[in-house]
Amino acid sequence: MRAFDLALRITGGVLSALMAAGSAVLEAMATPRWWVYPVAAAICGNAFLVWFAHITVDRSWAMWIPSAVWCATMFAMIGGGSGGDQIANSATGLATFAAGALTLFVMATILSGRRSAPRGHGHLG
Repeated sequence: MRAFDLALRITGGVLSALMAAGSAVLEAMATPRWWVYPVAAAICGNAFLVWFAHITVDRSWAMWIPSAVWCATMFAMIGGGSGGDQIANSATGLATFAAGALTLFVMATILSGRRSAPRGHGHLG
């Protein structure tokens, strides 16, 4: 059972990283359009991603997995492309980045104050 638990934790970390990258790309691609959608997606999506990583990996550092991936992906989306700069060239892009980063910070602060369940009594089992 210990190996299965470790496999679930690793899978949770990988899934949170993949979802964070996908979320950041979709949010960045939506910034030239309606401003409310990418900002709301950044807030709700990042809150979910940090919670998901915290619950599935069940380690105090797990919240940094989606946070680092989301921020790195958003930084990578800054710059010229065929459609122009997606993030830094618009108020919507900057609001999306700011709202997402602030949500990551707030969620990390909230969850870092919570104690994990005792070993053997995890959230998944």
